[in-house]
Amino acid sequence: MTFGAAEGLSLLNTAFILAGEALTAPGLHPQERAATLMECHGDVLAALGPSAHLPFGYFRARLRGPISDLLPDWISSEGMEGVTILDADGYVTEDAFDLGWENAELLSLIRSLRDFSGQRVSADQVRSHRAQAEVFAAISGRGPDQYVTDRRNLITHPAGTSEELSELGLPLKAIGFYTDISYQCLYLGWWFGCPVCRWPMKVTEYKQGGRLFGRVECFYARHADTGARYSFHPTDGGPPDLQPFTEPSRPTNREALLHLSVSDDPPPARRAEGCKALDRGVWRYTTVPGLPELRLHQVLEDRLAGMGATVQLWPLGDAYDHRIDIPQPGGAAKVFKADLKDYTHGHTLGQSIHRAQGDRGGAQWLIVPDHRSGQVPMLDGICRQYGMRALAVTDFAVMVCDEAGVRWA
Repeated sequence: MTFGAAEGLSLLNTAFILAGEALTAPGLHPQERAATLMECHGDVLAALGPSAHLPFGYFRARLRGPISDLLPDWISSEGMEGVTILDADGYVTEDAFDLGWENAELLSLIRSLRDFSGQRVSADQVRSHRAQAEVFAAISGRGPDQYVTDRRNLITHPAGTSEELSELGLPLKAIGFYTDISYQCLYLGWWFGCPVCRWPMKVTEYKQGGRLFGRVECFYARHADTGARYSFHPTDGGPPDLQPFTEPSRPTNREALLHLSVSDDPPPARRAEGCKALDRGVWRYTTVPGLPELRLHQVLEDRLAGMGATVQLWPLGDAYDHRIDIPQPGGAAKVFKADLKDYTHGHTLGQSIHRAQGDRGGAQWLIVPDHRSGQVPMLDGICRQYGMRALAVTDFAVMVCDEAGVRWA
């Protein structure tokens, strides 16, 4: 993807998301809704160029359709097949949100490599990208041990009461990325934490057989598929009782050790008053990938205990995610340096690796969650050009254990 295409897609996708939110968000006055939609329409026209023909009515209608319908010919839609801006409930889809974030990462890399100031880029366009960068800046100046503690807290405590969050001891700047629970996650003032990641789940209502039901599911599709998806009967104001909505997907025996499972007991309802949750971008690209990072670290520590191996998490100031040193005969050590990436759009991750000519922190292995294993062949082909390899996380863990002479499962 060229710089112009990357910047154009970032501008367009941001305008699409903001317009989609304005189209469906409750509580907006008609004038505010119309003003936001027209501003986004103007941003899209500016990005498309003077020869573009995109009537306002068509733009508004296509916000509920495939994103590719709104892209110009000079932006490739490869990897975006079937991506929509809004889901059936009127919420911004995971795919559209991730596309915006992941393309902002690529755009930031291109800017830094070319030292290019670029044209006007709005604060809204990169607000989530900046949010994550600023969070890590806020927690990186208190020493390596405190960094690990603070980052672990951001991963394991993405939401809670103000009192609970204050007890984490996070820097004030990082605490500022916790905001009020979104309206998308509320039912009559109640919210429900995902049993996998603990972030507030999306709440919607639907009709079946003429009756009204509620549905609650994690915004991250994989968590929902593994059991973080529930239904409930509407109440008169009290907290609803959640019931499992679908049969969760199950891991293979080989992948079970690293699987993030859901308990049999549905999460309880919590009052939104006095509660905060991480910004969606910080949650998606800190909490969500951080959970498999923590699990991999814990499992390898347990598996390699007593073998003389060292297992480090976020070493060298978070240059990469994992370093494992396995002693060899003669006193040397076999070293594995790995970085875990959870991108919905693997092509964007591949482009970032290519632009950086490998991993900027020195990782030798790029690892992805097991449910992203379909991205590995493409990513491995790119990684090989720069002396790296790509693997699914369980394959990586098995390789490390084999090197140490430890049975995996």
